[in-house]
Amino acid sequence: MKTIITHHRPHLDDICGAWLLKRFLSDFTDAKIDFIATSPTGNPHADTDEVVHIGVGRGQFDEHKGDLEDCATSLVFKFLQQTIELSEDTERALEKIVAWVLLEDTGQLATIEQRDFAVPAILKGEYERTDRDSGAVVILGFQLLDALLVTQLNIVQLERDWTKRIEFESRFGSAVALSSDASSADSFAYRQGFVLLANINNSGRYHSIRADAKTDIDLTPVYEKLRELEPNTSWYFHHGKQMIICGGDLTPEAKPSALTLEQLVDLLK
Repeated sequence: MKTIITHHRPHLDDICGAWLLKRFLSDFTDAKIDFIATSPTGNPHADTDEVVHIGVGRGQFDEHKGDLEDCATSLVFKFLQQTIELSEDTERALEKIVAWVLLEDTGQLATIEQRDFAVPAILKGEYERTDRDSGAVVILGFQLLDALLVTQLNIVQLERDWTKRIEFESRFGSAVALSSDASSADSFAYRQGFVLLANINNSGRYHSIRADAKTDIDLTPVYEKLRELEPNTSWYFHHGKQMIICGGDLTPEAKPSALTLEQLVDLLK
């Protein structure tokens, strides 16, 4: 059985490097993970066919040997790209994850807002919660990365769908309409400078109109018009008055709207 070795209390980049090997290289799927102490000299250890070091040992996947522009994760990812063929979407999603981990490992995210709620803080909390159990930190880290990969694949899909967006000036300000099955399209749109998003999924069973919570937009007149146009449709108006939805995972039995994206755009102008 292959073994992946990293240091006690592994950092995010060590965990992500091990995750990349175990999730994407079949030879490492069942690999066990062991831990060793670090030292000023790095405890040089040679990798073999059966043992691979990540973040320690001064080997291929240890940036401490002088790879100033890399971290353990980015070194493993480069190896992965040279070793197997990834689907276009998976490679793009992994590129996003690796870039984030590299920023984290090189201290460039140390001053972000709400830092205490970031993944490294969660991993540190797990280490302390489990009485300094490095293995428990890896398990949680793998679970978080598995979920993060799904999230990033969603973003890749959203970026593709975004090229077919409809930009328009609504009565509330700059708006955009989008057909996409990807989630979190609203926050994506707000980051592009829009204050309002109309979204319909590809099956047509989910409609939403969402305004940026940082604005004072009140969608009451839009909701009233929707109820007039489709009195028997399951439109839901959130009490914050900035979100109108019909269908979706929360209400799978809802009667869907028959309105097209173009009709929503006309309604919002």
